[in-house]
Amino acid sequence: TIVVPSLRTLVNMTGTQWAPVVGVKHTGITFRATRYTYMDAHAVPSAGDWALDRVGAVFLQGTDGASFDGCTFERLDGNAVMVS
Repeated sequence: TIVVPSLRTLVNMTGTQWAPVVGVKHTGITFRATRYTYMDAHAVPSAGDWALDRVGAVFLQGTDGASFDGCTFERLDGNAVMVS
């Protein structure tokens, strides 16, 4: 089997302060094979000498009570979970 990943985010849960994504539960899911992200543009949050890659196989922003129980993260060429 040949796998050629093209996505860097498999699950995107994005809400707002006023309309958050609430109580989403993931159970027993295998998240596998995202493309590499190390050459992508990165944010420099404090104008310091480090950078933050605000992307992940699972991206959470504006969420409340999201859970991952018994999930597996395999062969991800970047962050597994980004909580922004």
